[in-house]
Amino acid sequence: MVLTSGLQSSSGTPLAAGHAWRFRAQTGQGPTAFTSAQHATGCSAGWDLKFGDLDNDGDIDAVAIDNGQSYLLFNDGSGAFSATALSATNYGSYRCALADLDSDGDLDIIVVSSPMATTSGQWSGQNVIYRNDGSGNFVSTVNFGTGSDYSIDVDTGDLDNDGDVDFVVTNGGVSDIPNDIYLNDGSGNFTRRGFLYIASSTAEIADNSWAVRLADIDNDGDLDVFIGNFGFGPVQSWYYLNDGNANFYYTSRVDLGAAAIAVSMAAADFNGDGHVDIAIGHLGQPSASPPTYNRVSLYLNNGSGASDRRM
Repeated sequence: MVLTSGLQSSSGTPLAAGHAWRFRAQTGQGPTAFTSAQHATGCSAGWDLKFGDLDNDGDIDAVAIDNGQSYLLFNDGSGAFSATALSATNYGSYRCALADLDSDGDLDIIVVSSPMATTSGQWSGQNVIYRNDGSGNFVSTVNFGTGSDYSIDVDTGDLDNDGDVDFVVTNGGVSDIPNDIYLNDGSGNFTRRGFLYIASSTAEIADNSWAVRLADIDNDGDLDVFIGNFGFGPVQSWYYLNDGNANFYYTSRVDLGAAAIAVSMAAADFNGDGHVDIAIGHLGQPSASPPTYNRVSLYLNNGSGASDRRM
């Protein structure tokens, strides 16, 4: 959630700067039966789906990401969705994130992609920010990255505690590539930095990373970074602890264990102890004896950032 400087404190004093928070709300148990399904018209299969009010009409819309064409799914208010193409260009897209990147009160879209050869030609691997005009139109775009980063996942949050939305992109595909940290200047302009071995060096850590989630792992008030890695055998996934200024070093990295070929991650307090845990969806260990496939590993946080595997 992002609150802009137009808001006032309880005493009526305008806030000096915008603020961004990530929080969880507890609710009572709702119905557990689903009696009907709505299918978006004009939309095929997808790799990713994110929800938010794109056109500021008070209902929840969605963005569906696919290799080739991605779609905006606009809600008519009754839960029926109609699809509009996000772009005229075919991208090898995998994941997206919705956030107010330029602090203008609406949701923008980040889409990350990998170059992809198809029978109909080469699809672009360009990463793109789509800026919302406030009514769900995304005609203003900003490219970022090299266009050949083989980007797989993205997550957003205020990494440097300056009140705006930053984001992290994981890159990989089939080889080790540095991952990206993008810091916002408050107006939606981003500066890239990498995950470094040490503070005094510019050498960046390279991984084959397919998943990322941001969360305050060690309860120190800033967002840390979970990274899920992919390989053709068991590989390490890990997390990086934030120094408070969005710097992430090898010396602050903690291994989660060489037990996964990670393809997705989810962060939440799974055991209700007030600490953020992490679940990794992965392809198992096909080379193990006996081999395992298509598993979920859950790592429970002990409160200091250390985790014990439970699944």
